[in-house]
Amino acid sequence: TEGVFGYEIVVVDDGSTDDTSNVVADFISKGPIPVRYVRENGHGIAAARNAGLANAKGDWIAFFDDDQLADNRWLMELWRSQESTGARCVCGARTLHLSDEELSSLSRFVRLTLGEIPAKEPGHCSRRDTICTGNVLLHRSVPEQVGGFDPALVRGGEDTEFFMRVRKADIACYYTPHALVAHMVPSYRMQESYLVWAAKRGGACFAHCDFTERGLIYTLLVAGARVAQACVVHGS
Repeated sequence: TEGVFGYEIVVVDDGSTDDTSNVVADFISKGPIPVRYVRENGHGIAAARNAGLANAKGDWIAFFDDDQLADNRWLMELWRSQESTGARCVCGARTLHLSDEELSSLSRFVRLTLGEIPAKEPGHCSRRDTICTGNVLLHRSVPEQVGGFDPALVRGGEDTEFFMRVRKADIACYYTPHALVAHMVPSYRMQESYLVWAAKRGGACFAHCDFTERGLIYTLLVAGARVAQACVVHGS
């Protein structure tokens, strides 16, 4: 029956210094859903994701970030999509948890930098599509085939690099706009200093993937094109 399936929650605490463990313990004591708490030692987000993989017991693993809000049907829509398509990887859309007025004041580039994944028609993902671990369902065989997340990428981009390997392995990934999450945007992320930092981090990640997939010459050509585009945009 739709809406009825078993699942567990694995909470990976990557070296927090607040009361995360107490909050999780309180949640465990009050709810019927199996929850396991995994303590990591602050080795970075890639290591934390690998810990989640290692501690999950199911054949299917859905990743979700701590700065998001899930739609009530989020997990069910991911599950329905994998059942109907047979894909071993299913991803969804991500909005920004901001008012309509705040959203209308932001450019498309800023919205993407803040983590928005625009909704589109359902279908298979291409190299141009954004797949992130804030909203994805994977069969366990996927990381077993391509390897886990690269622990050397401690500043982010670990999911981009991971899904690069998924593409190279010709593992089909399907997108559904019905599996929806909202990315929370605290006030400091609206400041110029954060947006510049986030844009630089994203650029470094894309350059790393371009170099790994297509070599130095392609990476330099694409970097030059992006610089020229930036000059046109900001010079006009």
